[in-house]
Amino acid sequence: MGIKKKLIWIVAGSGFLLFCLLVGIFYPMLLQQFRSIEEQAAEQSLNRLTELLINEQEQLLNFNLDWSSWDDTYAFVESGGRDESYIASNLGGESLDNGKLSFMMIVDEDEKVLFSQSQNEPEEPENGFEALAVTEKDVLEMFSRLIIGETSLYQYGDKSYMVSALPIQTTSTNDGSNGTMIMGREINDRYIEMLAESMQVPLQFQAAADESSTENNRNVTILENNLIQSKYRVSYANTNETALFTFKQPRTIYNQGAKTINWLLVSFTIGMILLTVLLIFLLNRAILKRIAFLSGNLNTIEQKGVFEDTVTVDGNDEITVLQKSANSLIHSLRSSHQEMYDLAYRDPVTNLYNRSYLLKELDNQTHQKQRFSLLFVDLDHFKKVNDTFGHQAGDEVLMETSRRMKECAPDGVTVIRMGGDEFVIIVPSFTEFSCEVLLQELEKPFLIDNHRVFISGSIGISEYPQDGTSYEQLLQSADIAMYEAKKQGKNSYRYYTEVENKAYYKEYVLHENDIRRAFTNQEFVVHYQPIVSGLDQTVKGVEALVRWQHPERGLLAPGKFLPMIEELRLMDELGMMVLESALKQMKEWNAERNIPLLLSVNVAKTQMKNKTFFSRLDAILKHVDLQRTPLQLEITEEMLSDHLKTTMDFAKELCKRDIRLALDDFGTGTSNLLYLKEIPINTLKLDRAFVKNLPFAPFDAALFASVHKLCMKLDIELVAEGAETEEQIHFLTKTYPSTIQGFWFSPALAPEDLTNYLMLQNDRKLV
Repeated sequence: MGIKKKLIWIVAGSGFLLFCLLVGIFYPMLLQQFRSIEEQAAEQSLNRLTELLINEQEQLLNFNLDWSSWDDTYAFVESGGRDESYIASNLGGESLDNGKLSFMMIVDEDEKVLFSQSQNEPEEPENGFEALAVTEKDVLEMFSRLIIGETSLYQYGDKSYMVSALPIQTTSTNDGSNGTMIMGREINDRYIEMLAESMQVPLQFQAAADESSTENNRNVTILENNLIQSKYRVSYANTNETALFTFKQPRTIYNQGAKTINWLLVSFTIGMILLTVLLIFLLNRAILKRIAFLSGNLNTIEQKGVFEDTVTVDGNDEITVLQKSANSLIHSLRSSHQEMYDLAYRDPVTNLYNRSYLLKELDNQTHQKQRFSLLFVDLDHFKKVNDTFGHQAGDEVLMETSRRMKECAPDGVTVIRMGGDEFVIIVPSFTEFSCEVLLQELEKPFLIDNHRVFISGSIGISEYPQDGTSYEQLLQSADIAMYEAKKQGKNSYRYYTEVENKAYYKEYVLHENDIRRAFTNQEFVVHYQPIVSGLDQTVKGVEALVRWQHPERGLLAPGKFLPMIEELRLMDELGMMVLESALKQMKEWNAERNIPLLLSVNVAKTQMKNKTFFSRLDAILKHVDLQRTPLQLEITEEMLSDHLKTTMDFAKELCKRDIRLALDDFGTGTSNLLYLKEIPINTLKLDRAFVKNLPFAPFDAALFASVHKLCMKLDIELVAEGAETEEQIHFLTKTYPSTIQGFWFSPALAPEDLTNYLMLQNDRKLV
């Protein structure tokens, strides 16, 4: 079959398929849309009816309020209804007409009718209820079921009334109520006609609906006689019956929509036939040849490179537009490819190549078996810039650093930012590169906010292939050499071959990677050691202590990982994680306790010096009630001696937040009683070195007695750490009652174990 016939079949078949889709799918969808619009219009009419009824109720309530809160009405009731002047002046037929009322009734506190009036037609008032089917007796029988202060719909026989009942009070409302003003409006044909005129719909009303009371209050139904019916059901306040408002409307929107759709389908069919004939005619006039020529051009571009060549443009018609569009597409693809390349392989801060590009480049280099050097550059003191001037200033330093690196790099040398303050430089063997020049450039000052900032660089160098044949090996070798450069005083470079203790550094790098993974995988957990009162041996608080749940080595004590975390400058993150996790756990424990437990958490030196510590602490405490979860932060004696001014400021900030301050490991550092005078310390934790020999060592016992006496004089809580023997416990509870923390009572426990410990506390004797 030739191309012409194929195109005829394709165009005709496509048109027929599209027609079938329109008839089979879109036609019903459009009809459904018109039906939805029609139902929405009916819902809007129901909303209008609801609004009208609510407005009528509010008008009746306000009219009643004018009468019931009038001093003259109050005086009329006080007179027992004998004030004829009040009736003559105010209770004529105009009062019923003004409020569009069917009846009004004044009842005293004993439910005695003082006045009643009704009318069936406007301007025809009658005293009593002679004009209505409802009687005074009917209203009085329902009086106890009237909702005082509201306007509701009530049923009396086969009639419906909108009734408002309000207490009769003086204008000031200070004298209380002496009766009730009852006003009613019959829902009759005249009232329904008024609503229908406002809504512009033929409204009908049934005082007692026949349908089941379980039917929805609002209902829209399509009827077979080309009508749409809307129902609105209103419950009576005094019976289980419901009143029903109904109106029917012709389906104008749906019918007009169906006609429009049918007309469009006919027009579409005719248009498709004409379009098919026109397309066949145009294709018959050598267009296929030009398309074939364009296809040949595109095939040539595909073979040579789509982002370099363009198609030939000829003529001045639709094919020409197609040719130009093809060229525009090629240009767009070229730009998009460059953008995608930059997103994949460029660092957004410095515009240098990134880690992904390094992996790709090293793979290419190693496959080509060409010798090259890999320089791993880590910026010294960069964290101080971030902490002091903020991350925006840090980004400016990184951008300036990348510019200096590129200036030092000759052609053929690739500069890459790994992330953070780490860079990699790939130097081919045939290119000269001077590490000394680069270090000199990095030593030059950076100008940040009119401040001269100084950093430096430590460089580790690995060479392919002798120091590694893979991406991981080369990078690890350069990383180890960089650590050696830092160890030798920073601002220097080292070759991997010059590193003597390679096994140590490999273990160091692996340990560092484990720690960074532990933060990502949330492997650090919090255990809690009980703090026990020496007076009654009850648990009065806990100290939060971090542990590392290593996936291979099990549960690790702090001494196994805290030194590395301090070296990696991650203590702030770990400390905040422990504090947030512990506070969350303490909220659960204290929620079920009459006397809350105290939470004691250690604070690292870097946390205390960090300017953002209290803003981060406040964010954590935002949802914590410190009255129900009292908090105490612990600092060491070493921190006091090294940073006295910082510690004093730190203590003042804690006082503002009602957070206690504890001095930990007292007696192991340069102990100075001046600390107790200058700093508002709440708790003194005596180191285990002064507890382990109690009570047998005379010096330790005398020292403890002196410290105990001093703390009592200064109203400082004394905590003895490391109590492990029965003799120590007797000394600390009987001789010098103190707060105790030690293995005699319990080591640090996981949360679930401490929960059981607290539950069993009252069932056992701790001492």
